[in-house]
Amino acid sequence: MIGLYAEKPGELARALFEGDSFDNFLLVRAQIRTEIASEFDGRLAEGPEPYISWGRFRSVLPALPTQPGDPLPSSCHIVLCLSRSKTAGFLNAVRSSFTPDQVGGLYLNIRLQEGRLSLTTGCSLTQFSPDRSLESAWDQRIRAFLLPYL
Repeated sequence: MIGLYAEKPGELARALFEGDSFDNFLLVRAQIRTEIASEFDGRLAEGPEPYISWGRFRSVLPALPTQPGDPLPSSCHIVLCLSRSKTAGFLNAVRSSFTPDQVGGLYLNIRLQEGRLSLTTGCSLTQFSPDRSLESAWDQRIRAFLLPYL
């Protein structure tokens, strides 16, 4: 697990809410506070994935001020995870010894508080393992993905 701060929070917010950079993720949950507080649960009742895709959710999310100069939401906390198929692809790409069934989730937590945008990675396994190679590979992948905003 690593914690990062976005040096360009407005650019990251635009990428998150308007661009398609994060569309490969699934939304686990979100709490967004603008003039009103909104909470969203991304769980789906049925389907091949347990959560709604970020891209699909983003298309129905009320417009947020993300243009240059517009204020960011006063606070938000968004938990994203990689889809099952993307997780399997990631495991293959990094030549991990873990199987998709052993991975509970690969997560990205995005938190905006007091004008600071922090990002935290997470890796959940379905069984205990002292092997931290998957967590390290996920941390490296997310750091590279977020590099334009750090």
